Amino acid sequence: MRYPYKYAMPVDPKVLEHDFESHELVDDIPSFVKLLKSVNPDTYGTIATEVNKFTYELWGHVEVRKGISLRDREKLLPVFKEFSRLSEEYNLKKPTTLYRGVNIPQFYNKLLEESFGDQVGEIDLDQYKKVKDVFEGLAYGLRSWSDYEHTAESFTDFKLESIIFILKNPSPHIVLNGLALHKLNRKVKSEVKPVDIDEFIVQLKNPKVLSAKRLKIEDDWGAEHYYWKVLIDEG
Repeated sequence: MRYPYKYAMPVDPKVLEHDFESHELVDDIPSFVKLLKSVNPDTYGTIATEVNKFTYELWGHVEVRKGISLRDREKLLPVFKEFSRLSEEYNLKKPTTLYRGVNIPQFYNKLLEESFGDQVGEIDLDQYKKVKDVFEGLAYGLRSWSDYEHTAESFTDFKLESIIFILKNPSPHIVLNGLALHKLNRKVKSEVKPVDIDEFIVQLKNPKVLSAKRLKIEDDWGAEHYYWKVLIDEG
């Protein structure tokens, strides 16, 4: 039986209309949370491969629309919190800035074109409330971030209008450090990686845009494309 999650801010209904259905494994999350709670760092090795495979099946394929859906994603929060508890000994990397790359859904193309045309540079989104709401909605929730900007860029398609979100002083919002978990799994000889080594799982409950800059790039064929760099923080 699926259990509900109360969102801290509304999830854009238009985005959810294009969401995919979660894998049936999502119903097993409470059992795996209970399993994780039953171990400590010394006994984690007895369940490591099992829980890592489970988590990877849900989290490791979301970019290709498989695993856990957008509407269900917050249900993995207690799993990541337990991973963080177990790997705390290795949680030494404290990034000062994190980045996340996303493609802006195509159904917002018209809104962006009508609002900005070929405008580039710093843009005050307080004057464009609809766009600001869209951007803050895209930054919301339990998501993957990286401390490498080029990694964030690799998750965007510059043929579409896209955003590189920037989060300064992210420590209060980091749920799990992927490198710390990797070191714990290496210690217990579990080869399955539920998250990437340079991945930080971050939860933003009420993200707010601090500043936004629209830029233009030209591809190898001379076509021009737009993308954004958006500084975000928790409201």
